[in-house]
Amino acid sequence: MPANLGGGRYDLALRPLDASSQPLAGILPLDRVMTVTSPQRVFQAPGFDFPSGMEWSNGIVLYGFSISANGEVELIWGSNRTLSENLRLFVHALDAAHALELEQLLVIE
Repeated sequence: MPANLGGGRYDLALRPLDASSQPLAGILPLDRVMTVTSPQRVFQAPGFDFPSGMEWSNGIVLYGFSISANGEVELIWGSNRTLSENLRLFVHALDAAHALELEQLLVIE
């Protein structure tokens, strides 16, 4: 559901799509109602060990990151506005002899 969906009661329906996301048929009502509550959205970043402050033109901000004793990396990032496009996150970890690339798809719907 979109982040800006207001609270209230909504009728549920299906819109079947093919493999290329094209509609197969019209909207099919399900004869069901969903109640949505919309709490106040507050973002408070968790603590991290290394601040970054990097900001991209689309509003994504990498606040910082932490590295655990076993080498796990936790990125603390957010956005200063609602995103309107799918994004792909890349992380490159380097040492003197090796490079490792990690990738994660961030889907916005």
